[in-house]
Amino acid sequence: MNFHPKCLKLKILLKSLFLIIFLFFSTGLYADWSFIGLGSLGGNYSKASAINDSGQIVGQSLNTAGETKAFFTQPNGIGITDLFPSISTSYAQDINNAGQVTGAYYLPTLPGQGESPFHAFITGANAQGIVDLGIGSKMNSGISINNAGQVLGRTFEMDGSSSTFITGADGKDVRILDTFMEKSIIPASINEDGQITGWAGDWSMPRFSVITGSNGMDMLEIKGLPGNNSVSASDINDAGQVVGYVNFSKENTAPFAFLTASDGNNMMNLGVLKGDNSSSATGINDLGEVIGHSSRYDLDHDRIFLYSHGGMTDLSALNVVTDSGWKDLFIVDINNHGQMVGFGTNKEGGTEAFLLSYTTDTVFDPQPIYIPPVPEPETYMMLLTGLGLIGWFVRRRRSSVH
Repeated sequence: MNFHPKCLKLKILLKSLFLIIFLFFSTGLYADWSFIGLGSLGGNYSKASAINDSGQIVGQSLNTAGETKAFFTQPNGIGITDLFPSISTSYAQDINNAGQVTGAYYLPTLPGQGESPFHAFITGANAQGIVDLGIGSKMNSGISINNAGQVLGRTFEMDGSSSTFITGADGKDVRILDTFMEKSIIPASINEDGQITGWAGDWSMPRFSVITGSNGMDMLEIKGLPGNNSVSASDINDAGQVVGYVNFSKENTAPFAFLTASDGNNMMNLGVLKGDNSSSATGINDLGEVIGHSSRYDLDHDRIFLYSHGGMTDLSALNVVTDSGWKDLFIVDINNHGQMVGFGTNKEGGTEAFLLSYTTDTVFDPQPIYIPPVPEPETYMMLLTGLGLIGWFVRRRRSSVH
């Protein structure tokens, strides 16, 4: 078969250009990310604490009077509202998929009754109907809540001692947890089965972390990695996978993020982002996706990451993040739809809560998440030039035929 030279040139050019266009648009559509600030209740400060699978977010914010107030949003972070309009100080710590919230609020006492306490609370669905958990101690707070409404929290007594509590469904039937190795456990998170994780120890001694069976029973120590001297758990998912960080030096100067298998077994080191020498994990969802921080311990340098599909991705390098002008990001929670919350310094220099999201269009191959670069002006020029050449060839071909 014989090809006309001009026809052959046109086919080669078309194939080349279509390949460029395919690569351009296929990669450009693969990573659909969103980064938004949640605003505040009127002040220059807000911090997110948790997000549920509907994208409802809770945290705390300053209002125009300078009071610290618990806030709640509608799905996908829309509409930040005051959870306790009539109370001067409050904190929202966690939210379940029904929209039940837990945390603490400040309740002034009458003169002569001692220091004003903080009271742990639970709400009804969609943050309606505030109920005091009735712990009865000097100060207490809800820390984590599961979809049954079981609350995990912390309480401080008048003599200065402290303990961890768990409730039954909807915040009822408060029970104080036993100590472990003569240490009170600092609560971190509770999953759907009522499994609890947390840690014990202080800055002057190595920490150890624990996981329980259902409903906070049968507490066991989480075994660390070979050579580590400290384990700090921060979150647990419904499979009983635990995340946090381990230390390998007595000076506690080189932590590494860890992830366990179910029931806190078989801990693995998640490593660090390229160029860093330490990391820590702050949250995990039921898909086993982990969020956290990677840094150089010897430099003022910190990045947020997502560990997913076997790869660790630098979220700080996403175009939507760098283009926002925000810095000093801290990431705290992730839901089962790839929505992540935290807080950072916005363009105006205030501290603001954020929502960072990926969608089903985001491709996790190659690992880690593929983040296509923003096309340079030269790329656009090449596309336009190519289209112009095609038009020129087509017009010339038509002229030669006629």
